[in-house]
Amino acid sequence: MKKIFNIMFLCAVVSLFAGCDKEESPFEGSDAHILSFSLTTTDGVKYSASIDAGNILVTVPSGTSLSGASVEYDLCENASINPDPASISDWGNDHLFRVEAYDGSYESYRYSVEYTENIESGTLLFTTQEEVDAFASSGTTTVSGSVIIGAEKEPSSQYDTIKNVDGLASLKEIGVNLVIRDTYKGSNIDGLANLEKAGGIYAGREDEKCALEGGFSLSLPKLASATDIIIVSDSIARISFPSLATVNNKFYVNSKSVEEIEAGALQECLGDVTIEGKSQGSSSNSGTSVNQKLTELSFPALKTVYGNLSVNNIWSLSNADFPLLSEVKGSLSLTYLYGLKELELPSLQMTGGDMKITSNDAMTLFSAPSLERAESVSLASSGSTSINLANIALGSLEEVNGNFSIKYGSMENLSFPKLRKIAGKLELSTFYFLETLSFGSLEECGELSITSIANVRELDFSKVVQTGAIALSNLTALTTFEAPVLRCTGSFSMSNLQKIENINVPFFESAGTLFKFYGGSSSSTASRSAVTKLDWFASLKKADRVEVRYCGNLTDFIGLSSLADNLSDESAWAVSGNRYNPTLADMKNGKYTMQ
Repeated sequence: MKKIFNIMFLCAVVSLFAGCDKEESPFEGSDAHILSFSLTTTDGVKYSASIDAGNILVTVPSGTSLSGASVEYDLCENASINPDPASISDWGNDHLFRVEAYDGSYESYRYSVEYTENIESGTLLFTTQEEVDAFASSGTTTVSGSVIIGAEKEPSSQYDTIKNVDGLASLKEIGVNLVIRDTYKGSNIDGLANLEKAGGIYAGREDEKCALEGGFSLSLPKLASATDIIIVSDSIARISFPSLATVNNKFYVNSKSVEEIEAGALQECLGDVTIEGKSQGSSSNSGTSVNQKLTELSFPALKTVYGNLSVNNIWSLSNADFPLLSEVKGSLSLTYLYGLKELELPSLQMTGGDMKITSNDAMTLFSAPSLERAESVSLASSGSTSINLANIALGSLEEVNGNFSIKYGSMENLSFPKLRKIAGKLELSTFYFLETLSFGSLEECGELSITSIANVRELDFSKVVQTGAIALSNLTALTTFEAPVLRCTGSFSMSNLQKIENINVPFFESAGTLFKFYGGSSSSTASRSAVTKLDWFASLKKADRVEVRYCGNLTDFIGLSSLADNLSDESAWAVSGNRYNPTLADMKNGKYTMQ
């Protein structure tokens, strides 16, 4: 018995000094481990943590509240923990614990919580406030289909009307579209403040207006990406997407009431960006049918638009800010912005489509100093009564693959030093104060049309070899036209160039369908023309038709002798209103000068 007692005593002593793993190690008092950890929510649901490498991780469904949850945990024998988990109630936040062993050594544990996504498949249609409110308890974070707010038709009772979407606060992602119908009677969608991603955001359609409550605020502060943004409503006052970085298709807003559009993080749009101020479906441009409330429009991060960029019919817009915009692969259109005085696009390098900056009657400056290529360019106010545009900065422009048109300017100097190609028509019209006009690098020009420029004395197109047409009219101060390598045109017309002294076209051989030279604009101004002979055109041999009129001092036609020799139809020779008016027969008989 004594021997048995001694053995039992020895086992008790060993057990007393054993650590947490009683089978593998003797007790040394150095173990500082958390063996288990769990939380029980206030509604009785228990969640056990995983413990690994100093981390305590509790995983719960998204939307679960851990505030006030009770804690259970086990430590190694004789170990202590600080702070006491029982003193903590905000288990939704991270915490750091220190577990101290019997011998004073310790280990640190970091507590955190992970929320799992709760996914709802299919499309959700909410037609009553009760349905919206009931959704809150689901904790759903993701809907694979669409979320539609509001019945298709006006509810039959006030009780069925949805007035807020606070019950949708758990939503983070909508796989297809968020659709807001005009039967929704709330003033905002603030309940969707946690939405981060959606296929599309729709309030109306491009062909159908959504009549929401007046002063409506459409704000999605966490939305980072969407396929489409389509907002067509004359009830919306504020649109805000401060986190939106990418739109995979269209960003389209049509509203005459919107006062603020915020998209400060938007970097690229893979489709069109359209801000339209004219009421959907309206053909009128009256003040009641267009937006007169939006004064500022800023896209400070926007770099690339893969479709078209359009801002139209915003009459009170005084600032349009696109500082980083470098490329518009489609067309660029900013029109009927009557309050806009300056438009600067400092980073724009190219547009793949037409660039149309027209009917902005208060504009004094248009600057795109980095623009190198455009499909076409059109700059103009509404008409000759609005000529405020005093400065155009296109110093890097090299190629225009279509037409290049500028009308109604008030500048004194206009220069395009690098422009070497205009595949379409170069059209300049109505500059009351312009004195110098320079296209020193231009080599290719489809057509040339310059009209109603009263003070320019010289036009130099020294590198242009061929063009489809040349039309110069009402250039009453012009004395010199330089085109020393020009060989042919589709047609050639000069009219009302009263002071012309030198036309340098030594290799000009063919005028195509028409050679037209009018000294004045009519018989009443013929005497003002200083032209006495047409020797400038001595190399000209071909034209289907010849018109020479209103040159009150013209007496010498020898410069057109070669041209006349190649005409056979008397009706193709139209000469009248000059001091000397030879017939085609006269020309063929050598009667070139007045006797």
